[in-house]
Amino acid sequence: MEAAFPQQFSVNISSVISVEFCPDNTGYSFEALKGIEPLKLADFIYLYVFYSSQYASVKSWRNSIPAHNGALKILNTPKYVVCKNITSEKEKAQCVMDFIIMSERVKVFRINYDEGERTSNQVNKVSVGVD
Repeated sequence: MEAAFPQQFSVNISSVISVEFCPDNTGYSFEALKGIEPLKLADFIYLYVFYSSQYASVKSWRNSIPAHNGALKILNTPKYVVCKNITSEKEKAQCVMDFIIMSERVKVFRINYDEGERTSNQVNKVSVGVD
């Protein structure tokens, strides 16, 4: 995913892990406690950007076969067994994201950089297809 969006991710590790994805002066911040399994956070970010982001640069990536295959690979990972019986791809994506939010307490924020100042607002409900 980093190859598709060069220099648009930044990572900060303190008491929490914070990963920002900013395709322009706006974007998302994903936060989790430091003890999270790194791949679970990466899975969440991938699914969120793939299924929920409305950025134009994401739309062209989302339409690529490798990006879609990456999402399907995450959805069918055995560690997300709680969602294995869901057949709808979008419902399964929602289930996996909800599972990661609940089990790892991941938070999503919409962020904006304007004239060097950063503002953020927490996303209260993470939804597939809605930004």
